[in-house]
This record gives sequence, structure tokens and C-alpha cells, in this order.
Amino acid sequence: MEKRDSLDFKEGAVVAIPFFGNLKFIVGIKRTGGMGSVYQLIPLMPNTPVLALKTYQGTINYKQFTEEARIWISLGTHPNIAKAISFGEMKGTHCILAIWCAENMNSIDPRLMKYDEVRSFVHGIFDGLEYGQKMNHLIHKDIKPANILIDKSNAPRIADFGISSASSPSVRISRRTKTQLISRLTRRNRMVQFAELLTLWPRAICRGK
Repeated sequence: MEKRDSLDFKEGAVVAIPFFGNLKFIVGIKRTGGMGSVYQLIPLMPNTPVLALKTYQGTINYKQFTEEARIWISLGTHPNIAKAISFGEMKGTHCILAIWCAENMNSIDPRLMKYDEVRSFVHGIFDGLEYGQKMNHLIHKDIKPANILIDKSNAPRIADFGISSASSPSVRISRRTKTQLISRLTRRNRMVQFAELLTLWPRAICRGK
């Protein structure tokens, strides 16, 4: 049976998160995508960060969802991966709680960035993807601008690491190929169309001996 986002929180509503100590938040911005919705949660308690409540719809069972959520949380120490902090269910909807990032890669105009800034940004994306593969043998299956968040320091943070597939431990990232792709992606002081990254990224993966 397909799971759907049954929350449908309205902006301005006050909600308590049962799998986060029942802390209360005010619902802010809502973003909707193909896999579910993302709600901005503005804390009522002081010294609590603004969070993102990401919901999932689909046929995934709770056991599989739990495993994927735990993997994403375990990757959160990396500076280029969105920091997920908790997970659970609300009204039968699978949810992951993460640190809110106000912008994503769609917000960027690379023409306004310096060459070193562009190169550093693209390098961060590859570093995050490589870390997921190295630590848990994960290949991210939904790399797109909306899933490349931008934190307060303007660094890229990859979201939706739950949407990944396991690879063989023998699969590794070719450092030489990775360097070549970064150089290509930052040529002429701009990033190429992101569709090209989707084409180029698999080439950075090769079989280890």
C-alpha cells in the first residue's frame, strides 16, 4: 500500500514532534516534491535550531525506512551532507528531522561567483558523495539541484541520502576521474548544466582491484 503525506500542516500551525521530545514548533515554509514534503519548523524553545521535517511517501516499509534514516544520520558529521538528527512516524507518515537550510543549488547564479568559489562548491558535492560511498557503500540515486542544499557558510550539503542504493565494497571513487570532472565542471568560471553532472557522476565510480 502506498504511503502518502497525511500531515498537510498549515503555515503558522503549532506542532509537537513525538520523536523529538515532543518539542513544539511553528510551521513555516512548505516545499513539495515527488518523494514528499519538507516543512520548515521554527522553534518555540530558545537555543533550538530551525529544523526541516521531511516526509516520505511511497511503498517503503518502516523497517527499511528506519535503516535508511539511521544511515543518513550517521553521515551527518560530514560538512557536505545535510545533518539529519532524528526520525519517526507522524499520523502514519515516515518523517526525518534535519537542520533547515533556506536555499538549495537552484538559488545559485555561478556567474556571480569567483572561480575558486565555484571549484570549492563543486568539490564539496563530490566529497559528500564520495563519503557516503566510502562509509556505507551508498550511491546516491537522486542528485539534483533541489537536493544540494546550501548552509549558512554557502557550502553545499547533500540531502536525501536515504534515496540511495548499496554498492559493492569493491566499488570506489577514482581520484583521477574525480579531479578531471571537477576541472570540467568549473571551466570558464561557471558550472555547466546540472544535467551534465548527472551524466558525469557515474564515471567517477570504478571497480577497485
